Amino acid sequence: MEIGSLLREYRLQKELTQKEFIKNCISESYYSKVENNLHRICAEDLFSLLQINAISITEFVNKLDISDQKSPLTLLEVQMYQIFYDNKIAELTQLERVARNHQELSESEKKIFITLLEVLKEITDHSDREISEADRNFLKSRISSDSDWTTRSLMLFANTLHIFDFEDTVFLVQSLIRKRMDYSFTKTANENPFLLATILLNYISICIRKKELVLTRKPFQLLDKLPKTPDFTFYRLMSKYYQIVIECINELRTFDPNITHIIHSFYLMGREPFAEALKEFAELNIPNFKYAS
Repeated sequence: MEIGSLLREYRLQKELTQKEFIKNCISESYYSKVENNLHRICAEDLFSLLQINAISITEFVNKLDISDQKSPLTLLEVQMYQIFYDNKIAELTQLERVARNHQELSESEKKIFITLLEVLKEITDHSDREISEADRNFLKSRISSDSDWTTRSLMLFANTLHIFDFEDTVFLVQSLIRKRMDYSFTKTANENPFLLATILLNYISICIRKKELVLTRKPFQLLDKLPKTPDFTFYRLMSKYYQIVIECINELRTFDPNITHIIHSFYLMGREPFAEALKEFAELNIPNFKYAS
């Protein structure tokens, strides 16, 4: 059974209209084409639909006829990257069981998938262990092999760029930017603009810590294209925060009221740990930084 037909089957079982089933996750006209197998749905939107309708990802995948997809391994990897990106690490173990029992995966494909699972678990176990050079190279190869930077490679890179050597991070981000210089940050069936914004902001943060401020120019050029809509407010705010930090460093300023305003806004939103992290970042990177509460 194809994805659209299977989604329709679940929707009818729940006795929901298409509008009730999608809950504004995607447009009704687009979803109608998906149900009729006239349009493909991206992994992010599919997982969102499954989540808001309390449908098990594993159960859904087991019912799919994926003979017409790129490969069973690709489909499993997309699921894994989404789970990893959403920080739902406990679900990785469930996905491992699916892979081990998957009849269409070869033994070598199972080994690749399970190795990647173990590396991702290691990254998220919050221990002080160093990620081995072999594991870093393994992750880099998985990202670099996707020359078009699809959703799965973006999700993986967004959560792992901090573990790479700085030179590798620069190389990968520059490769990504070259592919996205005309990017408009418009959400489509095949694009998640928030992933790119997350990567660029994380990269800028790393460049500031490394005192490689000149490398932030092109990322900021892309971030300047962020839409002025509510869903992009966080990303625009963080871009502005990093721009002001760099201005303070370059101009030898120890205080800027806008940094205080941005940090304070996160306190007001109840995100105290994040606000504290921004305050600490400014203190570490702006000489003699002063925060006015």
